Amino acid sequence: MQPIPQQPPPPQATIWATRPVAPSAQAMPAGEQTAPVPRRSAALNAALRRCQSLHATPWLRRRLRARLDKRALAEWARPQELRSFSPSGLPLLPASLGEEEFLRLDAALPSAMRPQLTLGFSLPDILADPGAFAMARRFAGLRGYGTALDDLDARLLPMLTPDNFGLDKLKLRFSAALLALMAPAAPRWKPPCRPSASVWC
Repeated sequence: MQPIPQQPPPPQATIWATRPVAPSAQAMPAGEQTAPVPRRSAALNAALRRCQSLHATPWLRRRLRARLDKRALAEWARPQELRSFSPSGLPLLPASLGEEEFLRLDAALPSAMRPQLTLGFSLPDILADPGAFAMARRFAGLRGYGTALDDLDARLLPMLTPDNFGLDKLKLRFSAALLALMAPAAPRWKPPCRPSASVWC
C-alpha cells in the first residue's frame, strides 16, 4: 500500500468524463450534447479508499472541508431554514467567508439575526491560512456575526494568545484533558476571553 501524498495533486491530475445532461431514466435525443463532469483525482480516491486519518493529510482535509462548507452554507440559505432560524454555531474554514455560498447567506440574513450566528474557526485552520483568517474575522465583525475559537483541545489552552485570536468565544472539545483541568486539584486556569463566553462541550 502506497502512502497518501502530503501535497495536493496537480490540476492536470483531475480526470474528466462526460455524462448525459438528461436524467438517466429518459432517452437522450439524437445529437444531444453531453456536459463534462469532474471526477475525483486518483490521489483523492486513494486517500478515501484507505480511510486514513485526515490529520495526516492537511491538504485533503481542507479540500473536503471546503466542499462540505459549500453544501452546508447552501442549506442554511434555504428559505425554510431561515424561517426557522435560532441562535446557532456554524464551523467554517476562514476562506469560506469569501465564497459565493456564504455571501448569499449573508445577504439573506437580516442584520438583527446575524449576531445570533456564531462562526467557529479551528486552530489548525487559523494557522494554516492566517491571511484568510484575518480577513474572515474582520468581515465577520463588520457584519455583526459572533465568532469563536472552535473545537479546541484543552491541552492547548496554555498556548493561546491573551486575546483569543481576537475571537469572541472559546469552544473546548470534551476530553480527559478537560476533565483534568476542571478537577479541584488542577492549577487554576484563567480563560483568554471573558468566562461567560467560554463554551464547554
